[in-house]
Amino acid sequence: MAAKVNNVIEHSLLDKTYRALADSTRRGMLVTLRDGPARITDMAAPLRSAEEWIAEQVSFWSLRADALAARLERRNPPVDRS
Repeated sequence: MAAKVNNVIEHSLLDKTYRALADSTRRGMLVTLRDGPARITDMAAPLRSAEEWIAEQVSFWSLRADALAARLERRNPPVDRS
């Protein structure tokens, strides 16, 4: 019985390990750390580029959403209900 419980625990730990390694961000951290210790700021550097990408996407889609809203308003002007 104890061997079966240990086997289940080992598989659970392996599942968690492989799940963690499946994450590209975590793999990138391991690549950085394989050469030795690293500062948190060095490890966060790739996240800054992600923030830049997100900012670009927000700008891109905000402009399109504003253009769509303006076009829809021209097609269907608001009704004055006063």
